[in-house]
Amino acid sequence: MKKTILIISLLCAIVSVTNCTTNKKQNNQHTPPNPVNVMWQDISNWDSTTASKVVQYNPDKFIINVDGPGSDSVNPNTGPHIKNIIPFIDTLVNVLGYKGILAMHPDCSKGDYGHDWMGKGNLPNIDSLGTEVYKVYVNYFKEINDSLTNAGLPTFTELLLETESSYMCSSKSQFQKIFFDSVRSYINDTTIKLSATSDWEADKYVDWGVDCYYVQMYDMGWEDSKLPTHLSGPNKYSPARVITLVIDMTEAMDSFNFPVTDKVCFTFTYAKSTKPHADAPMFGEDSLYWTEPQFNEFIESFRKKTNCSSVGIWRCSSPFEKW
Repeated sequence: MKKTILIISLLCAIVSVTNCTTNKKQNNQHTPPNPVNVMWQDISNWDSTTASKVVQYNPDKFIINVDGPGSDSVNPNTGPHIKNIIPFIDTLVNVLGYKGILAMHPDCSKGDYGHDWMGKGNLPNIDSLGTEVYKVYVNYFKEINDSLTNAGLPTFTELLLETESSYMCSSKSQFQKIFFDSVRSYINDTTIKLSATSDWEADKYVDWGVDCYYVQMYDMGWEDSKLPTHLSGPNKYSPARVITLVIDMTEAMDSFNFPVTDKVCFTFTYAKSTKPHADAPMFGEDSLYWTEPQFNEFIESFRKKTNCSSVGIWRCSSPFEKW
């Protein structure tokens, strides 16, 4: 009987637990787990240095920014095209041993649609005023995955679509559920997760029908005018500042009754801005840069306060370069 109990206990310990962002797994045997669960690109990078940094920091999920097949040197955020993605994933997974989740974030901004996406490559020529623009992005997602499969490589298992500032759908909450149901039906693959992003206000994602939701924990400075918070302005590290951020962020979330669930990944920005502190609180401004230990101190405190299961960094190229 004792042997049976021991075997059952061991099996329970290694069973994978699946949720939005962590999809618990056996970590890369060469790399310790990272306190940051999700690393998200803001611009596309697919070089070997990027692959090495992903493995070094070993996030549970790596979100790759993908520009359309029509992207070229006219657009500084070019690629990666399929011919670039295949060797990058091969290096990332087969050479360096990354075992995390791969998510695709197509650049769906209005300004890039005509030049990069509409009718480019093998994609349909769907007018920006139509109601099926999402099919262009889904088709490319499928085309990339088919190419990865043919190359014997892991595929993207999540599609992250940002509807705001796109031609896909009104950003109003009441239209999101209909939109994402249409996308899910068109993908027609129950193994693919759908994800979205918005801010920390309640009811923004609860009924959208998405599997994952990336909460943008930046551009929160305007809360200072409504609540007794101190989130705007320069964000200089100190132990006291860590406490202030955690208390004031949770107060802003509580004011909207924001639900903390396994679908949520709280995402913090390491982006720069042409206007200082424009998206406060910011962690990546040159003169106010938060080092890895400083940011991890903040993350640990934030986790304890909110009891959240997942945190991420947007513009991961910055910590990849400076940490």
